Amino acid sequence: MTPPGGPDVDTGGLALLRRLLEVVEGDRGLDATLAEVALWVERALPACLGSVLLVGEDGAFGGGAGPSLPEAYNRAIEGLRPGECVGSCGTAVVRRTPVIVEDIATDPLWPEPFRSLALRHGLRACWSHPMITADGRVLGTFAVYRLRPATPTEAERRVIEDAARLAKLVIERDRARAEGEAQRARLARQEAQFREMLDNVSDVIAVLDVEGGIRYVSPSTERVFGRTVDERIGRNVFEHIHPDDRAATADELRRRTRDPALGGTFTFRYRAADGAYRTIESTGRAMALEDGTPGIVVNGRDITERLAAERELAESRTMLSRILDATPDTIYRLDLATWRILMVTPAIERLLGVTPDEVLQAGASFLRDRLHPDDAAAVAAHLASWQGQPDQVVRTVDFRLRHANGEWRCLTTRAVVLARDGEGRPAETVGVAQDVTERRSVERRLRETERMEALGRLAGGVAHDFNNLLAVILNHAELARLELAAGTSAAAGNQEILSAARRARDLVRQILAFSRRQEPVREPFALRPLVEESLRFLRSSLPATVELRPLLEGDEAWVEGDAAQLQQVLLNLCTNAEYAMRATGGGVLTVRLGRRALDARSADEWRLPAGTYVDLAVEDTGAGMTPEVLERVFEPFFTTKPVGEGTGMGLAVAHGVLQSHGGAIRVQSAPGRGTRFDMLLPGGGRTGEMPAAVATAAPRGKGRVLVVDDEPMVARATERVLRRLGYSAEVATAGPEALDRVRRDPAFFDLVLTDLTMPRMTGAALARALRELRPGLPIVICTGYSESFGADEARRHGVDAYLAKPIEMRELADTMARLIVPA
Repeated sequence: MTPPGGPDVDTGGLALLRRLLEVVEGDRGLDATLAEVALWVERALPACLGSVLLVGEDGAFGGGAGPSLPEAYNRAIEGLRPGECVGSCGTAVVRRTPVIVEDIATDPLWPEPFRSLALRHGLRACWSHPMITADGRVLGTFAVYRLRPATPTEAERRVIEDAARLAKLVIERDRARAEGEAQRARLARQEAQFREMLDNVSDVIAVLDVEGGIRYVSPSTERVFGRTVDERIGRNVFEHIHPDDRAATADELRRRTRDPALGGTFTFRYRAADGAYRTIESTGRAMALEDGTPGIVVNGRDITERLAAERELAESRTMLSRILDATPDTIYRLDLATWRILMVTPAIERLLGVTPDEVLQAGASFLRDRLHPDDAAAVAAHLASWQGQPDQVVRTVDFRLRHANGEWRCLTTRAVVLARDGEGRPAETVGVAQDVTERRSVERRLRETERMEALGRLAGGVAHDFNNLLAVILNHAELARLELAAGTSAAAGNQEILSAARRARDLVRQILAFSRRQEPVREPFALRPLVEESLRFLRSSLPATVELRPLLEGDEAWVEGDAAQLQQVLLNLCTNAEYAMRATGGGVLTVRLGRRALDARSADEWRLPAGTYVDLAVEDTGAGMTPEVLERVFEPFFTTKPVGEGTGMGLAVAHGVLQSHGGAIRVQSAPGRGTRFDMLLPGGGRTGEMPAAVATAAPRGKGRVLVVDDEPMVARATERVLRRLGYSAEVATAGPEALDRVRRDPAFFDLVLTDLTMPRMTGAALARALRELRPGLPIVICTGYSESFGADEARRHGVDAYLAKPIEMRELADTMARLIVPA
């Protein structure tokens, strides 16, 4: 360090230097020491005002010393961020080189408002020198102010450099001391936690030398063996081991001392103070003793009364960190005020893909940066609500955190108060965080299933009454068609009524398919021709901006089901795909047909039996769906289309159709990545050809039919149709009434046509009673809807035919002709 004035220094200069060294060597605190350095420079350089500015962790000026500068000026520059043209000091930090400003009033490095700030306090010149550590970090600046414009001499420059070097050493020493104190405090806390854990552990923990000498034993030895710690320290462990077990135990201890990686457990018998031998299951691991010699730490557990029980723990840990490592859930300590995680176990890596060190280094930003935005308010309220809670109260909160791979993980935490501040308020909590992502997913799917079933029950109830009304409309419209002259406006209008009624019937069937309350028509057909036909129809309606790309395999891809329903599902999915690509100006619509084999694992994900399925997929390159939309995509009446462009039933119906066919549908989508729907259907071999409908006139017949229906309008409409077909018909509006009519003359009627759902006697009960009266009487059951009674159930009850309302004239005529044998 060069004294002021050059090599020849008077005794006054030496006195100043000696005093400065005494201050630096002392322990007066960082700010006081830096102030003495600044004053030393002021004494060495008259008319100069010394200043030390520190750069804080946030990058702004904060702390230091300016003992002779106006206090208002010191306060004004506190918190400023260094930068080019932020005065001499701010510029010196970013340039990392000394900055000399001769006149603040004219120098461009002092623009407004910094210039006015300095001039207002009488400062005209500023010479600043940065303080840079060996690893390149800028700690701050040492600066000299003058009340008049001036440029430093060479000697003055050397004094400023020496002062900056000295201030840097003072700062580095202070920070090193603070870090050492913090480290010692952390070690002391860990040691206290470790000791508390050992004092309360139920197993016996001992540290042995290679000869079996006991260097340490945990307090639990008194509870397990009836001997105190003082009685055991310094004694040899083998003196109480059963003679038959000593050799094997000694060999085991030697092996573990030589091989630190050796795991597993070993068992021996140990004599307690009462003379009884206790069976001890132990683990051991090599360690270095305090004197540097090899040793071993042994953890013993009394399993005398529990040999038949399952071993929940194979090893007991001797240190707190090892015990925590064995915990599958994540244990943490949290500062309630700052959201800073103070301690976390290694299980955090399994939970979120980050190490404990990364969590601690991130500080308070770890939770704030990874917390799902929708959960932030709830978590903040939970942390704030700890105030006033007793220590023993366990409190829980659920939230989502982002995994290192970008996925959201659902967590549930249980915590209690761990520490309080000086005023007795909860300051820290200790808790356990558990990953419940899969559980929440299962719960969400269960709620979705329950919601779909509830909607299905509602749909079924509506369908029953609606089908009765449709039966009346359809039957009378068919009768009117036979009586109206062709080509008249009345005939045309009646045809519109027929078409509307049939469309309403098909809509009800779609709703019942969604609700899984109606079995599809089970007919085998090849799926590929159906797909090709659908795509030919679709191609003409697609805009030129959409490329249709069929990738069809498997000519033998035969399925059994309702071809019309499956074709409607395919067309709906393709239409949705085209709509999704409008926002992107077009794209590629790919339809794939192939096979997929489901093993046990993938079958469980699809909720289908393992086996081979036909896979029909519709894929687009559109805008894709957000996770929120994806979660609700199969909900009835949910749609993202504008009002008037969609009802929200298409995908819900598709879901029901696929389930009713013994298959399933799944969707994959993400914003900007398009969407893909996969439909799996049970696939069989080639078993037949697609049935072809033959349009012929309804056959007429003869016979007496008893019509039973509690809806008079439906009964009258059915009676009229039967009479039109050549049959004589009578009507009964209740089961008991119909049964009395047949009982009076069992041979009178040739067939009974009865509704299933009636208040006083169901159609099934009526059928059973009629079978007892007249075993050979043909019986037909029809219904608008039944959740539990279908065609198979009807056959088990001895019913000859099962018809679903509304029944068209041709279907009714064919059934009558098949069941009534002419006399």
